[in-house]
Amino acid sequence: MQISRRTLLIAAAASLTAGAGTLGLVETGVLPGRSGFHQALGLTGPTGSFPDIAPGTVVDGAFDSR
Repeated sequence: MQISRRTLLIAAAASLTAGAGTLGLVETGVLPGRSGFHQALGLTGPTGSFPDIAPGTVVDGAFDSR
């Protein structure tokens, strides 16, 4: 059985949409699992803490376009 490119793209888009929708429902608390999801992504640090890294360089300026 051969799958057409269009069918493959539609299936991929539907899968991504369903995954994003599920993620949104978990994140808003409609579906359970937010704490496990945050722990898996490492988003469970103490509130108000900042990582111990050096700040990046800030570049400020303007340029003229043609």
